[in-house]
Amino acid sequence: MDKEISITIQKKYNDFQDLIGEIDYLNEECCEKLETISNFISTIVDSKEKLKIKLKEPMYQIKNYLDNIEIKIEKMYSVIHESKSLISFNKLNDINLLNYRGKLKSEVSVNDLIEFMNINVYYTEQDYQMKLNIFIKDLFQQQQSQEYSFDIAKIKNSILLFRSKTLMNQDHLDYVTSRINIYNSILKEQ
Repeated sequence: MDKEISITIQKKYNDFQDLIGEIDYLNEECCEKLETISNFISTIVDSKEKLKIKLKEPMYQIKNYLDNIEIKIEKMYSVIHESKSLISFNKLNDINLLNYRGKLKSEVSVNDLIEFMNINVYYTEQDYQMKLNIFIKDLFQQQQSQEYSFDIAKIKNSILLFRSKTLMNQDHLDYVTSRINIYNSILKEQ
């Protein structure tokens, strides 16, 4: 493994971070559509048919956003796989380069980058699965039912869960962020 492979993996990590940003954007869009749904449900109380028509577009958009998140997660796994496939262990020096953290031992190694990607994709996928479950159980099934009745409290709770990222382990993500911040500050000093 040479220095060029290390740089390529760092670029792949940047691509991975871009995917996380895109997923965050899609999550925010989902939350906005949930707010729209919540407003429609609380203001349109007289006609189930009118409500059904109003909710059709935001429900479709949420489904579309969730489908796009799933595609982004698949791309995240692809970036991880591509990064791992670049690594070879032909010599002891390759293992040392894989774990090399600089002279001061404060930089981010190639191994760290791959570990960070694995941590992020795991929590991102867990968060996605929770949101998909919320959407299907709390919204989509209620929309498809004959009664077509929505529980506004349940919708508000769904919005909170969408926003909170409850399945994200903040300690792990803080560790990742602090390591990357240290690495970036060292790069700026050089």
